[in-house]
Amino acid sequence: MIMRGMLVSSLSFYMVYYLNVDIGLQLDHAALMLALFELAGVGGALAGGMLSDRYGRRSTVFIATVLGGVLLAVFLFVVKTNVAWVPIALVPLGFVTLSITPVLQAVVQDQFPDNRATASGLFILYAFLTRSVNALVLGMVGERFGLDAAFTLAIIASIVALPLIARLPGPPDGSGQAYKSSPLGPLAEAFSFLKRD
Repeated sequence: MIMRGMLVSSLSFYMVYYLNVDIGLQLDHAALMLALFELAGVGGALAGGMLSDRYGRRSTVFIATVLGGVLLAVFLFVVKTNVAWVPIALVPLGFVTLSITPVLQAVVQDQFPDNRATASGLFILYAFLTRSVNALVLGMVGERFGLDAAFTLAIIASIVALPLIARLPGPPDGSGQAYKSSPLGPLAEAFSFLKRD
């Protein structure tokens, strides 16, 4: 979670500063871009939960992490070439990157069916701790090498997290939604290692 969370932390903590200072957007416009990113995340959180119920938690987290890294790279390219495209790049980026946390919380709750509230509380505690660590690490990298380097580190961290995501546990007793065939056909077969146990 600490590596995958760098995608969210890099944007949540440093996007306004990046857009204002590095790119030259007015501060109110940069803040509006953060609001747009977070608003898209509301829809992403709802969709992520529904998709994880249908296709499995592991598949949803894996695919959202891949897409999050790709969309962050697109955002970095777009922001340098044409600032007018930034809102269009931020909507799918917010939708995808912020969709994962509720799914990971469901994974944790699946592991403790008799103590869901405690598991949820511990997950939230861990989430806040990892966001703090991510903010510190990304801030130090951004201060020393620039925020482009910090965002690039977030992309690399999401790639490094993929093998760990592929090992996320399914429900301990095999209960819950079973992995169902995706309408994506061959793509679903290529990611068959993500099927629940």
